[in-house]
Amino acid sequence: MKLYHGSKTLLTQLEKRQAQQGETNVPKDELLNGIYLTSDYGFAVAMAARPDGETFLDDEKHTVSFKESNLFNPQENIYIYSFDSESIPGENIKIVDSHQYAVLGMESLPIQDTETIKTEKIFDYYKLTEWKDPKIENTE
Repeated sequence: MKLYHGSKTLLTQLEKRQAQQGETNVPKDELLNGIYLTSDYGFAVAMAARPDGETFLDDEKHTVSFKESNLFNPQENIYIYSFDSESIPGENIKIVDSHQYAVLGMESLPIQDTETIKTEKIFDYYKLTEWKDPKIENTE
């Protein structure tokens, strides 16, 4: 299986990172100190393409909204790294959620393949919608 990681930074290897809580409520057992990958290419693009600030992805509707949409530059280069899951020891791969895997027990993972694309590629996978704070219930 192909696994991907999206980034704004050109790298030669991925290093483990401690996941952060951020603005959304994430279960503590999903905040791992590992290397995060996804089997969903579009999700990897979205993770790399989002501007600074909050981003809300609706996977069911395939929509995305940026709190700081003025910071989104559709012509910015981003990098999609791909890996063959067979090259990663199975005991080091943990399923985090429906989009993410964490590689645990490894300090780094050498990049196997790099694709350079523009951030506008996100719109091949997600429709841009106006920002609505996901923490506020819709009362309409």
